Formats: sequence, C-alpha cells, structure tokens
Amino acid sequence: MEMLGQDYEIVYTGAEASYKGYYFKKYGITIVFDYQDIDIEKEDNKVFWIDCDDNVEIAGVKKGMNFSQIKEHLGEAPVYEVLYDGPNVIGYQMLYNINNCIVEFFSRDRDGKDSNITLYRNFRRKVGDTVNGETGEIEDYWHVNEITGDLTKISLKSELYTPVVIDKGFIEGTIVSVSENLGNDEKGLWKMKNQD
Repeated sequence: MEMLGQDYEIVYTGAEASYKGYYFKKYGITIVFDYQDIDIEKEDNKVFWIDCDDNVEIAGVKKGMNFSQIKEHLGEAPVYEVLYDGPNVIGYQMLYNINNCIVEFFSRDRDGKDSNITLYRNFRRKVGDTVNGETGEIEDYWHVNEITGDLTKISLKSELYTPVVIDKGFIEGTIVSVSENLGNDEKGLWKMKNQD
C-alpha cells in the first residue's frame, strides 16, 4: 500500500459483493486483503486477490479478450465450468500460473467472451459441497489448491474461514468434483471424481 499511495476508493467485490476492496483507479486494480477487519497497513495482512480493469495488461492479455485470444498469448489451458453468485449460475474460467501467482480469466460465456482478470496469491478452486441430508443446506465447501494440489474442506459453521487439509493419498490425477451428504448420524458419505 505504501508504494501505491493513499489515492484509493473503498469498493465491494467478490461473491455477492461481500469483500471490501481498495480500488486504485490510476493503476486499474482493486486489492482485496486476507483479513477484512484489521488495518490494511499491518505487515501480516497479505493480499488475497487483485481485480484488474481495462488498463491492465498481463503478457499481452487484457480484460475483455475471449479464451481463444488468451490462449494465443499464454498457451493452452483447460476451461473449468464453475458456479458463481448462487447454486444455479454457471461461469467459465481458465487459470495460469504466472510469476508464482494464479491468474484467473473468468467469463459468463463458454467461449470466454468479455472475460475478467483476477490475480491470486494462491488459488482454491471450488470442487464441491457438503450437504445436510435433513435440511438440504450446504455446510462445507471443498476446494483444491491450484499450486499445491491440496484438497481442503471449509466449514460454513465456523467463524473463521480456515481450510482443513484432507488426506487424499488414495486419489490419483486431478480432482474435478467432490460431493458429501450428511445423514441423521452426521457421518459423511462422500465421493470424488478425478481425471488423469
């Protein structure tokens, strides 16, 4: 923050605009920090992600390009179908590891039309949910860390957004989806899909 100065505007971004961000119009970026409720100048408050606007170019790629145009600059990458802003709203993303950051290109269209660019310090790709069989409510989210490959389970009942790393030693390949259903005895019955 010291390098960027104090000329920023507070905005809200992320899922359902639930994260406080610091928009630096001069640089075309919005920075979101790990800890939302402490002083942004504290040394232990690391950047969670950075949203980029039209002024930012990464390796020849700008916001608004489609997935084919992005691949021309950055090479081939899989396109993931993801949920966002609700359980029935589908979007599409491509991920690249550039200079030890995960760069996400996200679009509401399968071909990547009007894509957005977001940089992450690390990236947990959501691969599933834990659903309570009695209430039908989602109790946990499952993520895969794109850098380490760790499978994590994050409880929505906890006050802290702290992932718990799950032992997946018996799984080979890339995890693409996880589902877990809780019955009356609260024991999880879960299944995983993976691809080689």
